[in-house]
Amino acid sequence: MDHLHIAKARIVGYSLGGMIAMKFVVMHPERVHSVVLGGMGWLKEGGFLQRVWERMSPRNTLGTPPACVNSIGQLAVTKEQVLAIKTPITVLAGDRDPCLALYVKPLEAIRPDIPVHLIAGAGHLDCIAKPQFKADLETALK
Repeated sequence: MDHLHIAKARIVGYSLGGMIAMKFVVMHPERVHSVVLGGMGWLKEGGFLQRVWERMSPRNTLGTPPACVNSIGQLAVTKEQVLAIKTPITVLAGDRDPCLALYVKPLEAIRPDIPVHLIAGAGHLDCIAKPQFKADLETALK
């Protein structure tokens, strides 16, 4: 953003990009107009899923360097950080996406004010190809 001389932006992240978007808004709220988390919610600092990412075996990384996979856990944020976010957030997730239970529901539990749009008939990988995802994303970016 600095290189492109962009002071403030709308941030969209899908899956791992959603974890990055959440961490970015926590760390740099003054740089963000709004956030769309696609196929993602809250990676809880100190939680089980953070430990899973930190301890994932190199055998399960599908060719990605283990250091990259194991550092995903560093994108976790605390409950206090999530509660402090004032920036508008929208979540878009497939109604069959396993990330719904793992990341979105925990976010909804502490921030019921964040709108969650479920994409009908979508899992994690095919969600972005659904017309409803594209329409909901366009609306969230207005």
